[in-house]
Amino acid sequence: MRLNEFIFSQDTRIRIFRHATVWLLLYILGICTYPPMGSGSLYGRGVDGFLVFYRMVLIRVFLMLICQMLFAYIFLYILVPFYLRKKKYVLFGILLLATWFISAVFRFMLYTYVYNPIMLHFHYHINDPNLILLFSIRQTISGPAFIGFIFIALKLTKDWQQKQKDFINLQKENAAAEIQLLKAQAHPHFLFNTLNNIYSFTINRSPQAGELVQQLYGLLNYMMNECNDSYVSLDKEINILKSYADLEKVRYGDRLQLEWDVDGNQGNRSIAPLLMIPFLENSFKHGTSQILKNPWIKLSVKILDERLLFILINGKPNESEPFTLKKGLGLTNVKKRLQLIYGSAHSLEIENYPDHYSVRMEVPLH
Repeated sequence: MRLNEFIFSQDTRIRIFRHATVWLLLYILGICTYPPMGSGSLYGRGVDGFLVFYRMVLIRVFLMLICQMLFAYIFLYILVPFYLRKKKYVLFGILLLATWFISAVFRFMLYTYVYNPIMLHFHYHINDPNLILLFSIRQTISGPAFIGFIFIALKLTKDWQQKQKDFINLQKENAAAEIQLLKAQAHPHFLFNTLNNIYSFTINRSPQAGELVQQLYGLLNYMMNECNDSYVSLDKEINILKSYADLEKVRYGDRLQLEWDVDGNQGNRSIAPLLMIPFLENSFKHGTSQILKNPWIKLSVKILDERLLFILINGKPNESEPFTLKKGLGLTNVKKRLQLIYGSAHSLEIENYPDHYSVRMEVPLH
């Protein structure tokens, strides 16, 4: 069992074990620190003898611990959660005094009717009732306060740790919800762009329109049904990338020069879905579609050990608006998703050169 699990686990068996361990340690501490001439001893350890003295100490400290348990659990599980945390300070103060009084009475009766008969049986010294009453009042104030402080410190530490865990879980849930929202936004954005391409073919009554619709169906089926998980198979993601490129290439025919290079072992590797398509989509929309002569795209996907390197370079018109990452919903979304999913483990560089755009993305594979 790890220390963190021992301290913070809410499992009933571990909690019982944790409480028993704490009380056992306090019992041992009480025995070890008991004064050699402490109360209840006739002469002390040096005169009565080691075994005789500690027989009394074992019994006495055990009964002291029972009194401290009574106070500690009432204080910790009734007074603090139901009165102190709810800011019922007057009631808390009154009930705290009442708990001290009850503990003192319980201690007096325990020592009078349990401890004294046991000591008489062992022919050992016992205190008179007035002295027991004095000890009961004094030690009920000092002893339980010390035990209560220990338990409050442990409880506050546990509560702080639980709040930290809840905060981390909330961050994860928020991040997961934001990722799902970004993916949901990417679907219609991609769909509108592709339908716009197909629309031009339907106007001209091109027989390729049906083929394009079929390809689009395959892409949408993948997006809607297979991209719900956090990670998807790398080979499927690359195949979808190829399908999208084929879907776009129909518009350009032989005019488009598309260089495609996939290198490395794709098997048994996964990646967050729909990370590469927005870049390819953007290269067609803001680059290739605006070039009247000789549009070109160079795409490279390399699997390097446990990382994927994605490089996309495409031509652009001689006169073009400055390219920024904020241009286009798809690129904005993919940037946010990369940060949420991979954090500092990824890198993304987008450059705008005089004659081409360049994207270099590197992410870890799973």
